[in-house]
Amino acid sequence: MTRTHFNIVFPVFVAAVALAPKSAGALTLFQLLGFLDIIVGVFVALSIVIYVGALIVYFIRLGNNMTYRDDTFPFMEFSIAILFVISVLLAIIHFFQRNPDAMLKIVGVIVFILVLALIVYLIRTSGKKESRPNEERR
Repeated sequence: MTRTHFNIVFPVFVAAVALAPKSAGALTLFQLLGFLDIIVGVFVALSIVIYVGALIVYFIRLGNNMTYRDDTFPFMEFSIAILFVISVLLAIIHFFQRNPDAMLKIVGVIVFILVLALIVYLIRTSGKKESRPNEERR
């Protein structure tokens, strides 16, 4: 960066930092978990609606051919699977809300493993050179 670019960029950066609000609207971890509670509630309601809808279609087609009734089973299975997954997620969210120390340790270990995996990936990919098939080795 040349000196003239620095003279332009630096005052703009200082002005942006000075005019920024004190709280930039970042969420705390507990607020994020509160939003996850809302999302879990929406998915629970959605899975119950899907199950009840499939059950109603199943009973409406009761007198019809058996193959048409069997079309509702995948929807029922899907909604039951969603309920089980959501109940596990809800238990995890409540555990994290009640035990913030454990949550921070678990999140720290996950971040450490992800950073370590990224470092290993970058080391492996940086050492490879592209070989050209037409070049001869000398």
